Amino acid sequence: MEELFPHLANGATSVRYGGMVSASPQGVSPPMGSGTYPRVNYACYFQNIQIINSKNQKVEINGRDFQVNADASRCYNLEYYGNQGPGMEETFSFGGPGGNSC
Repeated sequence: MEELFPHLANGATSVRYGGMVSASPQGVSPPMGSGTYPRVNYACYFQNIQIINSKNQKVEINGRDFQVNADASRCYNLEYYGNQGPGMEETFSFGGPGGNSC
């Protein structure tokens, strides 16, 4: 893997996931995901999130370390659901309807 990602040869201090939309010239932002606020299996979601360390071992995600950064929360948001059990494991969802002046 070091050959593909040489900038990660010494490890990483954070892992980031997310989405982005761009407003039209009129200032209207489009929906993100399904256009609804976050809900498991309904809005845009990630499941089975895994972090692998330098020893190729799975590292558990600590929910207290999960930081939400939604810069237009009235238009879009993000929810971390933690470990949802076999089949979904660590899960989060994001999205929203968009709108004016997001």
